[in-house]
Amino acid sequence: MSEWHTKLHKEDVSGEFLYPTMHCPATPDLWQVGVDFGDRPTPIGAPPKGTYFLVRWRPPYEFTMVQVSDSPSPACSDEDRKADDEPLTLFPRQQ
Repeated sequence: MSEWHTKLHKEDVSGEFLYPTMHCPATPDLWQVGVDFGDRPTPIGAPPKGTYFLVRWRPPYEFTMVQVSDSPSPACSDEDRKADDEPLTLFPRQQ
């Protein structure tokens, strides 16, 4: 992962999430999140140039970066739109 850190570490870096977040059904605690770090938005119809982060989530708030890749994992095939639909927070909601 240190190679990826060096590759992605830049001044003033920004990116756009590649939706949807993908769940990896064979390993229930893994999700894949894609980010396009391109300088410009990807043209409509063109495949996004993404960086894909494989993240392990162990509730309630333990997250571990498992892998980084420049291509999506075929093992992460379930769209998890619920992960993208509502703003999520690590802080408890006040009632």
